[in-house]
Amino acid sequence: QAQLCETCNYDTISAPGVGEALTLLHLARMRPVLVVVDTGQAPGELGPADIEHLLYQLPETPAVLITSALQRSALAPLSTHRTVFLTRPVSIGAVAEAARRLLEQKGHTPE
Repeated sequence: QAQLCETCNYDTISAPGVGEALTLLHLARMRPVLVVVDTGQAPGELGPADIEHLLYQLPETPAVLITSALQRSALAPLSTHRTVFLTRPVSIGAVAEAARRLLEQKGHTPE
């Protein structure tokens, strides 16, 4: 999170899982301009249905999904014009560049 914040010059917030991210969305009424999901952050925790539920709650929010090569085919149905897939191993620079591209497409600039 800190590296992405420094690299992109955006404020960031992290959540340890989809459940916590959904709590932030509902209780804190947060509306992020971008979501970065590492599907392997907590092995076995994130399935396609979990990620789909999160993205459904944020229909206009672009997403960067960091996956393994095996997970990518299972997550392919989530691919939209607002989703970028990065396959592990991935550098923070690649995540920052994907985030920057998606945000520029939406007209967002760093604060």
